[in-house]
Amino acid sequence: MQTLPADRQKTLAPPAGHTRSTRRALAAAFASFNQTAGALETTYTKLQAEVSRLRHELEDKNRSLAESLQENQRMRTYLARIVEGLPCGVLVFDGEMKLRMINPAASRLLNPGNEDSSSPKTSIPQFLGSLLTALPREDFSQEQEWLVEGSRCNRTLGVTRAWFQTKESGGDSILILRDLTEAKQLDREREVSRRAQALAEVATLLAHEVRNPLGSLELFAGLLADALAGQIGRAHV
Repeated sequence: MQTLPADRQKTLAPPAGHTRSTRRALAAAFASFNQTAGALETTYTKLQAEVSRLRHELEDKNRSLAESLQENQRMRTYLARIVEGLPCGVLVFDGEMKLRMINPAASRLLNPGNEDSSSPKTSIPQFLGSLLTALPREDFSQEQEWLVEGSRCNRTLGVTRAWFQTKESGGDSILILRDLTEAKQLDREREVSRRAQALAEVATLLAHEVRNPLGSLELFAGLLADALAGQIGRAHV
């Protein structure tokens, strides 16, 4: 095949209809691209606004949660101080009867021979096991009296048990201990005083009952003595 020289070659122009169709397609594609780009830009702007809103909302939630945790911690500390300062003993057991908390008052009450100990102990006397078994499993039991023997003194305790449900352990219980030693001692002293007063009243009544016949005997003895003295005097005359 013979090739013409380059200077004699002519570029064939595309048909006029094909050029107009291509331009229209390009214009339509460019318009579609601009429309899509505009829609994407609008969506991106909305997404940025939504992300900003969510970020501020999350910051507010985190701040509120932090404040709630701080308030919770303050409340826990406050309640712990109240429990530690209570004059009655408080012991908390979980569902498996494991000791979770004991305040200083309970530690002192359960160790009557160690009054100087003010720090809570994790170990408890053996008698407490039988106490836990004996107490009824009720929402709130009646107070029962228990004697705690110590190295230097014995102590009478009033023990009350309360149950409450928790999600963690299923059922915790609280033992509340009251020192009844002085009250029992006062009751005994009042009973001794009452008996002594009753004996004094009986003695007074007996003395009164005995004094009446003795007075009569004394009167009759005096009359007899006067009569005998008169008879003796007349005999001497």
